[in-house]
Amino acid sequence: RLKRNLPGSLEALTRSLIRQGFRRIIFLSAHGPSGNTIMPLIRETFDETHIAPLWLSADVMRDPALTKITGVSGDKVHFGSYALLGRLEDIPVGLSQPHHDFVADPSEENIFKILGGKGDHRLGFFYADPSEHGGWVTAITAEQRAEYAKEGIRVIEAGVANLDTAGLLKNMRDHNNFTLSLEKKYGDLLPPGPQIPQVPRK
Repeated sequence: RLKRNLPGSLEALTRSLIRQGFRRIIFLSAHGPSGNTIMPLIRETFDETHIAPLWLSADVMRDPALTKITGVSGDKVHFGSYALLGRLEDIPVGLSQPHHDFVADPSEENIFKILGGKGDHRLGFFYADPSEHGGWVTAITAEQRAEYAKEGIRVIEAGVANLDTAGLLKNMRDHNNFTLSLEKKYGDLLPPGPQIPQVPRK
């Protein structure tokens, strides 16, 4: 259970929320293989407590349909995020990277092809060159940065408006109630169940 060794453990945070009586917990992450880290937490928390946290990738806020709604490419979200946090100036201007040759490892792509190019098959890996992570760095001006930020904020706002938050929370409550009914029906046949002291359930 590797996740127990992670600094600032999400498990500790989740257990704290459960002790306080929360039963609808949502984690939103926005990068790469974060799902590999959080999915074991989601499954083990449910097995151990019968409370089902939900993990959402921020990709739900960057649905391709939003490009049609906003007319803005999803990659501007990064600029909008920094702007909303008041840290737009953290993104450097005038910075570029010369193109150069490097040796990449083709094995991951080959494995994906062997598996039919379907499903979520991932290996642990290192980038052979920084350019593999987001492409070549291209210089922008302060004016471009500000414009990209405005466009990114439009995408973020559209993504938030496009997500049925109320419906999501309602169905999480329905899922919880259904789980409680299965507890009564199957009893000890289910995995361990509530092991964390918490406020009385309703």
